[in-house]
Amino acid sequence: MTTISPSWRTETRCCCTPARLVLRAKMILAAAQGRENKDIAMELGCTRRTVGTWRNRFAEKRMVGIEADAPRGGRTATQRAKYEAEIIRMTTPGIEIYSSGRFFNHSPGRSN
Repeated sequence: MTTISPSWRTETRCCCTPARLVLRAKMILAAAQGRENKDIAMELGCTRRTVGTWRNRFAEKRMVGIEADAPRGGRTATQRAKYEAEIIRMTTPGIEIYSSGRFFNHSPGRSN
C-alpha cells in the first residue's frame, strides 16, 4: 500500500499546479486509499492503463516519476526547421534567418 504525506496532499491543491500533475496526483491518492484502477479510471475519466502507468511510475520513482512525461518514441523532426524558416521568410519582410535558427530584424527603425 502506498503512503502519502499530508504536505504532498496540500501541494496538489495549489492553483498553479499543472492540470496533468493534478490528475496524476488524484490517481495516486485514490490508489493510496486502496481503490482499484478500474474505479479510479471511471471516476477520473481515463483508462485503466493510464492509471496503472502512473501508479507504477510513482511506485518506482515517487514524485519525479509523475512530474514529467516519459520521452516518446518516433523519429526526430528533420524537415520542420527548413519549412518553418521558409514560412517566416515569406511572411515577414526584413527578417533574416541564420542557420542556427535565430532571427535578425532588418526593419527600419528597429535596433537589435
